[in-house]
Amino acid sequence: MQKCIIKSGNLIFLNRMFVNHFSSLGWFALCLIFCVTANAQTSFSSPDQVAALILKMRTADQHLRKQLTNRTGDRSDEILALREDIGLLDAQHNQTLKVIIAEFGFPGKSKVGMDVTHAFWVLVMHQDEDVELQERVLEWMESEKDTGEVVKRDIAYLADRVAVNRGRCQHYGTQTKYDERQEKWTTFPICDQKKMKKLRKEMELMPFSTQMKRLQ
Repeated sequence: MQKCIIKSGNLIFLNRMFVNHFSSLGWFALCLIFCVTANAQTSFSSPDQVAALILKMRTADQHLRKQLTNRTGDRSDEILALREDIGLLDAQHNQTLKVIIAEFGFPGKSKVGMDVTHAFWVLVMHQDEDVELQERVLEWMESEKDTGEVVKRDIAYLADRVAVNRGRCQHYGTQTKYDERQEKWTTFPICDQKKMKKLRKEMELMPFSTQMKRLQ
């Protein structure tokens, strides 16, 4: 069985899922993407190369997680294996994100463009096994709230994510969970329902009711 490997900033994604699903062109294409990445040494002093790496990481992240769409509550061997692979990928991304921050700095809009900055945020949102990393990025994002370097609503989502991961209530109501008993999506505890509407507006979030309707 082959696993995800990171060496000198190069990411190789060759794991069990490619063996089990090799007939899928999507998996094969994804394998090729990361094999190509692994053959080229990433220069962390180059914004273009860092941006390309972050985008490829997001591609892998989203490709795996989209396999879970509409599979809430599914306990099949296929889904359990997929969740394991997601965990492996997140662990490898964790190391790469830390290298990027250490050698390149936080990738704000002026360095890599807003799409890449958002992609970086997506990857950090999925680092639930490393809340300290999420907190470091959140601190940076909050310091750039009014500079245009980051997306305001991304700050709100990450702030809520950190709060939930630390066992605290959330301020913006962005973090949700599926209640299997009620067969519907609900939110993790919210600090102040009355203040939430104002806070969401300040962070350019859609109305809470709209958010919940889209989930059902």
